[in-house]
Amino acid sequence: LVAMRRALVYGSNGALGRALITSLKTRDNPSWTTYGVDIGVGQNADKNFAVPRDLSMDLSAQAKFVGNSLQEEVAQAGSLLDAVICVSGGFAMASAQDASLFETVNGMYGSSVFPSFVAANLAALYLKKGGLLVLPGAAVGGDTPTPWGLAYGSSKAAVHHMVRSLGTEPMASGFDATTKVVGFAPVTLDTPGNRKAMPDVDRSTWTPLSVLAEKLTELAENPALCTSGVVYKVVTTNRQQTTILEPMV
Repeated sequence: LVAMRRALVYGSNGALGRALITSLKTRDNPSWTTYGVDIGVGQNADKNFAVPRDLSMDLSAQAKFVGNSLQEEVAQAGSLLDAVICVSGGFAMASAQDASLFETVNGMYGSSVFPSFVAANLAALYLKKGGLLVLPGAAVGGDTPTPWGLAYGSSKAAVHHMVRSLGTEPMASGFDATTKVVGFAPVTLDTPGNRKAMPDVDRSTWTPLSVLAEKLTELAENPALCTSGVVYKVVTTNRQQTTILEPMV
């Protein structure tokens, strides 16, 4: 018998998180048990950890809540995780003079950086040998100036730094030497929110959620496909040809 695989999806209530869990749950030989983490109650994963909204900006309390919940599930299952995939994120624009600057700092760090730290901690504690940790970067902002969005760009740069630090020296980072750590960096995802915000633009280079979810599932099933410590830019050429394996330099 082939043992069931287990994945934790951080950001499971978002559009990409829902698509990823759908992709994982459609696989078999072996099949996946999914654990979803997000602010508020989710219904899509096999087991959902609903982080209370008042913990969204309290990193220690959020990590403790999710860690205790996952510890119970791992003990009950008698098996560690094969993958921890963080797809939590957001977008906001604000320059240094904007009144909304500090609000966007809270929002961007709360939606991208804090979940990435918690995901990294959970991966260090509960990943199997040879497991995979995936964190959410960005093709625009993570390694380039974003004067129009200081909080957005700096939050993505922080996640890229985490990927490269954790993946380059996994044992020094608290991981097993066989753990893979990568980031994914989309240009534009084809989400309902992006369609509403940009109704008249050419969407031929937007990445469909189902395609990216499939790519992430493939990496979770076979981490040997990726190089640890690399942030992979997600490139879509015509909505039918998408690759995740284009390392950002």
